[in-house]
Amino acid sequence: MVLRDVLILAACGLAVGAPIALGASKYVASLLYQVKPHDPSALLSAVVILLAAALLAGFFPARRASQIDPMTAIRHE
Repeated sequence: MVLRDVLILAACGLAVGAPIALGASKYVASLLYQVKPHDPSALLSAVVILLAAALLAGFFPARRASQIDPMTAIRHE
């Protein structure tokens, strides 16, 4: 459940951020060194890095949550 929530948030961020990045790329083209503004490999690598960081950030809380006894969690509430 935790990893699913993390991936949903990351996908929403990518859905909003990718079109903005593509739209803003022509404005920052002068700042890019040896990279074209609409370079698919650069955009794909950014997506992969973002998803990997999101999975890594969500893995540790998910692992900790999976080790808790369900009855203890219910009693605590």
